[in-house]
Amino acid sequence: MARYKNIANALRERIESEEFKAEERLPSCQELAAEYGVSYVTISRAVRVLELSGLVTSKPGHGIFVVPAEKRFTQPSPQVGFIMQTRGDLFGNFFTPVLNGLGQRHIQSVPLTDDTQLNALDAAERLARMKVYADTGYLSLVVDGDRLFPFSSLDNVFTRFRQVIFVLRCDSDLEFPGANRLVCDFRLAGKELAEHLLAQGITRIAFLTFEELDEVWRRSARSSLHSHDQHVFDGIEEACREHSVDFASHCTMIRNQLPNQKDKDCEQALCSFLRKSPDSRSGIIAIDDSRARYAYNAVAECGLAVGRDVAVTGLFDTALSDVLKPRLTTVNIGEKEIAELTLKAIAGKWHGRTVEVKPHLIIKESSLPAPLKFDFK
Repeated sequence: MARYKNIANALRERIESEEFKAEERLPSCQELAAEYGVSYVTISRAVRVLELSGLVTSKPGHGIFVVPAEKRFTQPSPQVGFIMQTRGDLFGNFFTPVLNGLGQRHIQSVPLTDDTQLNALDAAERLARMKVYADTGYLSLVVDGDRLFPFSSLDNVFTRFRQVIFVLRCDSDLEFPGANRLVCDFRLAGKELAEHLLAQGITRIAFLTFEELDEVWRRSARSSLHSHDQHVFDGIEEACREHSVDFASHCTMIRNQLPNQKDKDCEQALCSFLRKSPDSRSGIIAIDDSRARYAYNAVAECGLAVGRDVAVTGLFDTALSDVLKPRLTTVNIGEKEIAELTLKAIAGKWHGRTVEVKPHLIIKESSLPAPLKFDFK
């Protein structure tokens, strides 16, 4: 029997013998790890078994407490684990309806971690964390599979999960047979954005996207060479081809890695793009609303105006799109629809299904020329 299961049984006996009394706080995981001579991860797995059995409950910031016998449930509530951010416009629009929907079905939603926290761990720690999640017995594991998610760690334990659902994005070369993919059609998003600009006669388009990842890191993480930002780029190319616009000579890619940090190189590259053709209206498509701010800064630095002289668009339909002045044209990737599909996938025990949700273009002032003014005398 696995070591963590032996420890879980030992702790169960100590609870049932009332060595640990009802509503009493257990020793911390660090203390228990020292007592049993095992790692923190092993103790965490043992405690998780007790939680699923209803013997103990965790109170964040306070510790782990013994549940009184009369309050213990005989059958553990099914749980769905989430590896994704749960805050912010994009994730809130997805997670909140899923949380409510699962609650109505008496299924617990358990936010586990996100890709930022996972990437702070080394490879062995990430794998150990994934094994803990796999052994917990979640009804389903729901993952926002953006390019930073360590797909290789999941690949090693994938078959131990009952169900895996990639939502919003799935930027991996790994196949994960049996996984469900409920994602936005990012190629169509790029195509609609480009067609919106081309319809106004704009043929010079810059695509502001992520800085190219180091190839060694990319291979080790098994991040896709065709992640969602590149699907957007494919859509831009397709729109240009259908409108007989020479993609190679009229479109350029400008890279920026961190949307919340000052990046003068990015803004200078955008300025250089704008100054190459000062007499014609240009367009900038940003891979997300946050990066569109660089475009606004560059346009202002060139003495131009967003909307009138340069059309700027974003992606993901966040609150920032209405904060920027003029308001930013953006794309809603259908996170609420993906939330509904996720609930159906969990309830219906979907296996190996892929659904691409149609994006919705939201046109605002940033991509429209200023209206004509008539002087009636």
